[in-house]
Amino acid sequence: MASLHHLAPPRRLVKTGAILLLASILLGAAVRAEPESLTVQVVAADGSETNKGVAVALRRRLQAGPTANDINRRPLKSRPLFVAVGAAALRSLLSQGAEGAILAVSCTSQSYHDIIEDFPARAVQVSAIFSDPAPLVQLQLLALLYRQSPSAGVILSPRSAYLEPLLQRAAAQTGVRLTVVYHDDSAKLNQTLAGLADVQALLATPDSSVYNPDTVRNILLTAYRRNQAVVGYSPALVRAGALATSYADTDDLLAQVDELVTGFANTGRLPEPQFPRYFSVLFNENVARSLNIPIEAPVRQLSRKGPQR
Repeated sequence: MASLHHLAPPRRLVKTGAILLLASILLGAAVRAEPESLTVQVVAADGSETNKGVAVALRRRLQAGPTANDINRRPLKSRPLFVAVGAAALRSLLSQGAEGAILAVSCTSQSYHDIIEDFPARAVQVSAIFSDPAPLVQLQLLALLYRQSPSAGVILSPRSAYLEPLLQRAAAQTGVRLTVVYHDDSAKLNQTLAGLADVQALLATPDSSVYNPDTVRNILLTAYRRNQAVVGYSPALVRAGALATSYADTDDLLAQVDELVTGFANTGRLPEPQFPRYFSVLFNENVARSLNIPIEAPVRQLSRKGPQR
């Protein structure tokens, strides 16, 4: 039977009316020959329907065991692995001094870095599967769309500067000629975009200092007028007018979580934070026709899927 267990959120989350859902799961089969089972607790704290759905899917995938009453009567004998669904859940666990290890999911790389910087002195292990696409996969997608060493530009801010070395390595691997420009609050976005007027495409990142509800439309329209494609970072951005993106759906996430939980059970360690390992690709066919960019078979077949259960 699936189990629910409630964790008191910090006062800040209570004031905003956030809902904290905790599903406690015992995974006896995932552990080496040790006297106690690994305890995995799936935590969602922002009340969003998407994250609630991911939490429920994770609980089912990880084979939830005892009832809530069983857990309340019996103290945990080992430090758990928390799977924090969303940035709010990660922040809540760190602010409450959770012990054991935390794997964050459904959290952008920028949100993860922002939160980790707020908790420099922490005893708990923390890692993540980011919700944004891997830079290497995004540039592979762009290279397949354009072929022949296309030129691309990316706008970063001080908050997303950690992406630059990853992007530069990915560009070297894919043959994309990448131009990186930085934007901050002291500059106008149109001035920053002017520095990328000559590239063939823009690579968008989920940097809220650059891409937010006040700026996305302007960026997409500016790129369209210049005959530039935008490789987005989410299906929503593709629906809004970007040409394409890679993205991980819930099944992709569950397969990757499976692998990391099994590794943690065997070693007691989490790997470094990582981008989605399994993914699909999505295209805006209308934008492709308008820009006269054919979506050929190698591009459509870029997806990578994980083991099925």
